[in-house]
Amino acid sequence: EVRVEAARALGSLKAKDQVPTLIATLEDPQNREHSNVRLETVRTLGVIRDPAAGTALERALRDPNRKIVEEAILGVGLVGHTAARPVLEELFRTDRNGVIKSRSLESLALMRAPGSIPLFESLLGSSNDYYRELAAEGLARLDYNAVTWKDRFDQEQKPNVRNALAFGLASSG
Repeated sequence: EVRVEAARALGSLKAKDQVPTLIATLEDPQNREHSNVRLETVRTLGVIRDPAAGTALERALRDPNRKIVEEAILGVGLVGHTAARPVLEELFRTDRNGVIKSRSLESLALMRAPGSIPLFESLLGSSNDYYRELAAEGLARLDYNAVTWKDRFDQEQKPNVRNALAFGLASSG
């Protein structure tokens, strides 16, 4: 569809000046049944990374379409909309869908919200290596004092987690 391609093009052009139009398209009741247009619009808002899209992306977290919710979760983190942190943490803790949980944590790790520090700290010892990786990344982006991570780094077996821990160690000097 032409509107899907247009939204995708605006994203590839990082067209910040079109963010208000994209938000209007996303929230227009006439587009309710055009989930493919709304999905691409949400994706594009995340790609553009304009904080002005944060509130609209947060509203999209309650969309009935799961794919739109998944994209909105990531978009909220990409634009750095820290007001959505409690909603994302709640989705991470309570949603049964593994994609929603992982995307929520990924978004939180991108967001740089100091309020997420307790959650990230609690996940550093998780049995899920992806959660450990995102927790370390999230803390590293918050200038967290990771000097105590040397032992954790030495004991970690998973390359993705070791890389995230190294990022934390490097960012804390």
